[in-house]
Amino acid sequence: MASPGQYSARLKRFQSQLEEVEDQLLADSQLAISQRSAQTYMQRDRIGPRDPDDTGPLRIQTDRLVRSLTGAREGTQGRQEGISRVRTDGTKVLITIGTRVPYAATHEYGDPSRNIPRRSYLRPALDDETDTIRQIIADGVIKALRIALTE
Repeated sequence: MASPGQYSARLKRFQSQLEEVEDQLLADSQLAISQRSAQTYMQRDRIGPRDPDDTGPLRIQTDRLVRSLTGAREGTQGRQEGISRVRTDGTKVLITIGTRVPYAATHEYGDPSRNIPRRSYLRPALDDETDTIRQIIADGVIKALRIALTE
């Protein structure tokens, strides 16, 4: 049986290992959401103006929004337009994924004052990929735990 000091050391190793896998958990989760968003809730633009009554999927015209969801750098300044972070809080792993693209919220929530209907792309993708993300996180936590217990 391990002593309290050994348990404490294992717990510290686990926390350290969990911090090491955070970036990979984030990258894998971000990829799952961005792919689902682009493949299911967006479409390549068709030539011509959009009919005002068309509430179909969000049209991809420049790829800027899609690239921001994948974490790609934008423009000559190399500015990061995606929002992505992961943090652990006790027994929770919290992942935040989003975008700083100015028109993103307009399409996600709509803007009735400008006759722009809601064309959600991020929230439904997150709903669709929740089980995948839970599995990504569980696999990462198990990996960190195994490493911590075998060292």
